[in-house]
Amino acid sequence: MSASQPEAEVISRRKHPRRRTNAPGTIEVYEGAPGIPCILENVSDGGAGLRFETNILLPPVFTLSVPAERVDRRCEVMWRDGYRVGVSFV
Repeated sequence: MSASQPEAEVISRRKHPRRRTNAPGTIEVYEGAPGIPCILENVSDGGAGLRFETNILLPPVFTLSVPAERVDRRCEVMWRDGYRVGVSFV
């Protein structure tokens, strides 16, 4: 499967190599809100690729928690493509 145009442009600008994974995670939009489940598709020191079961509306900044990968970071949305979202860590 080839990368979509927005994703391909971001891949070419990446500063950190990404490692593939398929770990379940949760998005926290604000403290006390129910978590939104996601799959961490890939991760690097600078960001991550996420996949959701549905095409959901996300705020520009949120917290990502993926215990299996020891990820608990604030994220900024960099691109969206259907059920997939690319984020940078802030």
